[in-house]
Amino acid sequence: MAQQNTYQKRRTYLVQKGFQISFILKFCLLLLAGVFLSTVLVFLLTQETLTSTFRDSRLIIDRTATIILPAIAYTNLITLGLITIATIIVTLFVSHKIAGPMLRFEKELAGVASGDLRKKILLRKKDQMTGIAKSLNHTI
Repeated sequence: MAQQNTYQKRRTYLVQKGFQISFILKFCLLLLAGVFLSTVLVFLLTQETLTSTFRDSRLIIDRTATIILPAIAYTNLITLGLITIATIIVTLFVSHKIAGPMLRFEKELAGVASGDLRKKILLRKKDQMTGIAKSLNHTI
């Protein structure tokens, strides 16, 4: 039966750098695509409407898309920055719960392959793949 190792603290956050950085970058690119798509859609959907505004004590009537584009761009850039930071943090921790057990499996199974059948795969309580660890420990 797989034992749950609850006292192990996370020492490094990037245990499998290539996998984790790729995982984080994919989510950040998805965010960027969402912001870009949102900006383009608002611009296109407001292309046929007019808006009036006052600038330097003069009444200006122009296409809505032209008037609101700077505000949309600034809002989306600020939102993109904040959400990207949050996404990096969240995906780092989520990817660690996947990459950490994968690394543990590699190390422990290398020991089993060399003939040490006393090896046990110990994972943290909230790590993914605890069922697989339990099955591998039972098999060993």
